[in-house]
Amino acid sequence: MLLLDEPTTHLDEKNIKWLLRELRNFSGSILAVSHDRYFLKQFADLLWVFENHQVKEFTGDFVHFIEFRKSLSLNQKNVYKSAKNKSRQLQKSAQIISSKADKLAKTSIRNPFYGKKSKKLAHLAKNNQRRIENLEKVEKPYEKKSLKLRNSFNLKEGKNFIKVLNLDVIREERLLVSGLSLTISTGDKVALIGDNGVGKTTSIEAIMCAKAPVVTRSENLEIAYFHQDLSQLDDSKNLLENILNGSLESEQTARDFLGAFGIRRDKVFQKTISLSGGEKIKLALIKTLLSGANLLILDEPTNFLDITAVKALEDFLLGYSGGVLLISHDRELVETVANKIYKISGQRIIEL
Repeated sequence: MLLLDEPTTHLDEKNIKWLLRELRNFSGSILAVSHDRYFLKQFADLLWVFENHQVKEFTGDFVHFIEFRKSLSLNQKNVYKSAKNKSRQLQKSAQIISSKADKLAKTSIRNPFYGKKSKKLAHLAKNNQRRIENLEKVEKPYEKKSLKLRNSFNLKEGKNFIKVLNLDVIREERLLVSGLSLTISTGDKVALIGDNGVGKTTSIEAIMCAKAPVVTRSENLEIAYFHQDLSQLDDSKNLLENILNGSLESEQTARDFLGAFGIRRDKVFQKTISLSGGEKIKLALIKTLLSGANLLILDEPTNFLDITAVKALEDFLLGYSGGVLLISHDRELVETVANKIYKISGQRIIEL
């Protein structure tokens, strides 16, 4: 039996494919912990899902599990909506019945017949109230908030943010990429992929440092760069303070983003130093997204993120009106978000 804890973390596409081949050929049982959606789709036929302090078992592959969850979510919304509508109808009915009961109670002073009728109506109103209270217990399903920036920047459609022309990427006197050329315009989501060690991160750093005429930038270009070293965080501040420091966004927007990434309630007031490594990654990423920059450079943003956080990032990037340059081995994220994909291989860069 094999026990695997996040086996695809730090693996490139080539090694993930190799791993999947080896696992398919393995004759024993395999238990894997993973947040990699592509890996789960290719690998799993039985799922144990940990949520709300419970473990739920799902027999089937990850694709069918996602469809099941969507169907379950829709059903929960319909049940809640039906309960709210029924509750409103009963409340209206209870008000009418109570009003009639009050009138009959006053009349019963002169005529005992109306007193009995008043008691029946009061009993009916009480039953209605019990039904209303039971309907109110139907829990409202969690609704994912739309992750949109409140303070939009001025963008002209089709405007070039960055244009790179024949940039040689060199590290320690070794040529990594020859003649790198690419353009990022307004709304572009550009993915840079390739095996580990080919020079993806070094290429980004070279683009950021190079000057004209090799690299030209628009006058209003503002870059926010997410990387894994977490140097952008202040451990002495709480989560909200870290995010809002240098951001024009509101506290509510920051809370919406934190909630979408699975950080809610009083957790937002914790000191950053108390967070786990994965939580710090989420915080640094949210700080980058809310920085107000119009070009986001994201270097392996999904490492150590759970599926909820990866989906939140994906949804945000799809609706983001600025430019994005993304390095990622997360195949699902790249295929969903990117409108341009460049691959570095054999010291060359090619557009796929």
